[in-house]
Amino acid sequence: MRNKTLHLILQSLFLGIAGMIVIFCFFIFLGIAPFGNRSLVVADANIQYLDFFSYLKDIFSGKNSLNYSFSNSLGGSSIILLSYYLSSPVNLLVVFFSKSSLNSFYDLAVAIKLALSIATFSYYLRVRFKNKLRTIFIILLSLCYGFMQYNIAQSNNIMWLDGVYMLPLILLGVWQVSRGKSSCILAISLGLSLIFNWYTGIINGLFSCFWLLFEIALSPENTPVKHQLRSFAKKIGIFVIWSFLGLMLSACLLLPTIYALKNGARGAFDWSLLKNAFNGSFLTTIEKYSIGTSSTIDGVALYCGSLPIVAVFASILSHKVTIRKKIVILTMTTIVLAIIYWLPFSLLFSLMKQVDSYWYRYSYVASFFLIFVAAEYFSNLHFDKEDLMDIIKGCFSFAAIIILLYQFKNYITINQLKATLITVIITTFLLLLSISLKNSKLKKLVTVGLIFSVIFELGLNAKQLWLISTNPDISYYKGYVSHQQKQIDALKKYDSSNYRILQTSSRQKTKDNLTANYNEALAFNYWSPAGYVSNMNPKQLELLSLLGHRTEQERMSIVNSPVLASDSLLGVKYILSDYKINGLHKVRSIKKVNGKTVYKNPYYLPMAFTNPMNIAANLNTWNTFEYTNSFYTELAGKKLDLYEPVRYTTRTNPNGTISYTLNSKNKKSLQLYGNIIWSQSNNGNQINVNNVYSTGYAKWLSPSLFYIPTGNGQQQVTINTNIQQSAIKTQQFYSLNLQKLKKITREIQQKSQKLSFKNGNIRGAIYSKENTYLYSTISVERGWTVKVNGKVIHPQVFAGTFMKLPIKAGNNKISMTYKTPYLGLGIIVSILSIILIIIYLIVIKKYINKL
Repeated sequence: MRNKTLHLILQSLFLGIAGMIVIFCFFIFLGIAPFGNRSLVVADANIQYLDFFSYLKDIFSGKNSLNYSFSNSLGGSSIILLSYYLSSPVNLLVVFFSKSSLNSFYDLAVAIKLALSIATFSYYLRVRFKNKLRTIFIILLSLCYGFMQYNIAQSNNIMWLDGVYMLPLILLGVWQVSRGKSSCILAISLGLSLIFNWYTGIINGLFSCFWLLFEIALSPENTPVKHQLRSFAKKIGIFVIWSFLGLMLSACLLLPTIYALKNGARGAFDWSLLKNAFNGSFLTTIEKYSIGTSSTIDGVALYCGSLPIVAVFASILSHKVTIRKKIVILTMTTIVLAIIYWLPFSLLFSLMKQVDSYWYRYSYVASFFLIFVAAEYFSNLHFDKEDLMDIIKGCFSFAAIIILLYQFKNYITINQLKATLITVIITTFLLLLSISLKNSKLKKLVTVGLIFSVIFELGLNAKQLWLISTNPDISYYKGYVSHQQKQIDALKKYDSSNYRILQTSSRQKTKDNLTANYNEALAFNYWSPAGYVSNMNPKQLELLSLLGHRTEQERMSIVNSPVLASDSLLGVKYILSDYKINGLHKVRSIKKVNGKTVYKNPYYLPMAFTNPMNIAANLNTWNTFEYTNSFYTELAGKKLDLYEPVRYTTRTNPNGTISYTLNSKNKKSLQLYGNIIWSQSNNGNQINVNNVYSTGYAKWLSPSLFYIPTGNGQQQVTINTNIQQSAIKTQQFYSLNLQKLKKITREIQQKSQKLSFKNGNIRGAIYSKENTYLYSTISVERGWTVKVNGKVIHPQVFAGTFMKLPIKAGNNKISMTYKTPYLGLGIIVSILSIILIIIYLIVIKKYINKL
């Protein structure tokens, strides 16, 4: 039995390797790295994931930490980064690549995950259908699964592909349970799926519940109803037990992840989305089963080759397939389509969150079902004349329906329609020949032709999608990363103290000077207020927003323009800028790279300082300028107006847009800032800031508060917009008095405390002549153990999130240690699950086999 299982595994791995060779051929043909200058790294992969993989490299080399990292916005646990983006075993290969060659790593990782999908689906078919399914169909259907539309389209969301190659193993375990057997493979595969990526792991777990009912219905028992109900209850019980063991196995990551998600900015479920409505039409699914199509909100694209769809139609039309089996399959088809289109099910499989991009992230489960139906059909064929006619009817029925649907509403182009019809007819023709020919040599030749035909049509689909969604030139990335790392390393050598860095320009910008690249602190291992992950710290976001760095969809803070008084509060000591900033000092010993010069902020506040004032800095206003004034007033213990309103005039242009003219005193001791509050957003909105820089505004990724550079001798400042006056609520223009800022910040800098800051570990000693407070720009979070003179204390909060410790007169020993909440408990639960599974395999299973 073990030898047979090993043989099946080796056969499946061999097919996976063959699939990898096919993928590499695609890469070579399309010029995709590591075989060319193109890359699958686009969209979020380019915006986020490359920086995350750079961060992972630093973790492996000991330069950064997963437990807690100051590179993660204002600092925090990175458990979400690990469990959502980085925990796939394929990511271990990142150690063999330099940061500048991560495009090649990414493309290779995609290829491996597609090959694993082929291998695991092949193993599923070999075990699930035993000797009933011919080898040629195992090969072809496995290729269809590995190269399905979802895998190609989601190549830029690499973490979701782990769920694809784990699904066949999970559903293999479900099949075993449906036969009344215990299933270690269900527990292990479900647990690993949740560990590799909790998002798709949960999707797989949800779908497995429906699949169990489907498998039970597909193979009914010929026993009395009473016995069937007892058997059904037993199977449900077995499923619950082994699924629960799988959850326990994943607890090492799942428990701390659930805690982090619950306390994140997007932790609440979107119950308002729960409506009895549909996203689109079921019929769209058929028309979109075409080469080169993509999923949109009104229709899912499930293309996975001609073979599965022809077999599905043939199965429906065949007289050999029993009415009962047709009803079961059509019922499951309705459920699968409901998962796609019916809002309650769609919301469930979107994990109760609003989805506004990458539509139907779980649609691979629908493709799995489609290919499974094809496998079920082919496994019961006798390949007689009636079977051949069913296949022909299936082919032309699909062709007729897609042509008919095309006449009513064009979700596809005429070229996509033609390509789909031609490949369907050719593949069907070769299929018919391969199963009807008697001559063995000719049969083998046609069979080889059938394999190449399937590879060709899947490759044609991949070509259409990858050419649209690939980065055509990765050489810029290599140069940018290499130069930027050198600049950061030079800055750390120049100043080895604790501080944060802000930059006005990143690796990527839109045409209107906006960016979503806010993870370069993670990529290059420095500390910054910027960050962009799916689950940000809500208190940090709230503070950053109030300090002038607007929050975008609870995922990021728009930190691309200096707000000097605010950034100083956050410990920003250096700014990498592509334009000069009044009041900052250029660091001449560090070279300008990627268009950015290093400027020192002389007004920065240390990341740890003492102050006898009991500062609260409560977030009690929406006005950044007023809040900053009140913050510094509390720090100084006296009234401070760092910001003062600037007089301005408005002009409404003939086209309804608005412009502003500010009366600038043009003093070196002043900085100017603007904030236009909008009531409506528009993708075309822009502002021109004093003819120094332009930026998109009142739109996705745009800032709200912005810095206004001024030139020598300039008496007036102009802000021109193309924003309609009706879209603007109000506007604010303020000047920042740098002399006042300098005075208060110098006083605080003298109270700086030299603590040793390391990720998740802070140590130091403080001597104070009087009772005072230690203020630190470290967020108060569960996970910190804070001790003063060996005694555990609960830190107080100021500014809504930062840490404040009461310090008594005399010598004080400070220690702060961070441990990811529930990580230890999760590890214990996972170990317990492993022990239980081992006990079953060694003891219980042997005992059952003896009975």
